[in-house]
Amino acid sequence: MPVEQVANGTWQVIMQTRDNITYSSMKLVNVGTKITGTWQFDRKTLFNLTGTRDGSHLKLDLKRADKPDAVAGSIDAVIDGIADMFGIITLGGVETPFQGAQHSRVPPPVEATTGPLVSPTPY
Repeated sequence: MPVEQVANGTWQVIMQTRDNITYSSMKLVNVGTKITGTWQFDRKTLFNLTGTRDGSHLKLDLKRADKPDAVAGSIDAVIDGIADMFGIITLGGVETPFQGAQHSRVPPPVEATTGPLVSPTPY
């Protein structure tokens, strides 16, 4: 998959603070080197995302959907392969590590088989 297409889609985001782990969803669209999208931080908070992609490196600005004129934070991330990303989300001056995954891109597990069938041999 070309690197320009990897960022596109819905990402499941896991943020890891010292005391808590939070889960959220981010939708990204990549056109050329420009990235746009939304991040549903929690049930009440939606951020609009704008930024750039340089190879596998993403730099995004976060703006609350209800306050689109003010930058609320940023995301600095690296896409790792076709289904994972990791980096730092900065909100309110606090940097938090995160991981993102696109589970729909991960191939399904290989089904278990009974193994090879015994066949008669002349030996």
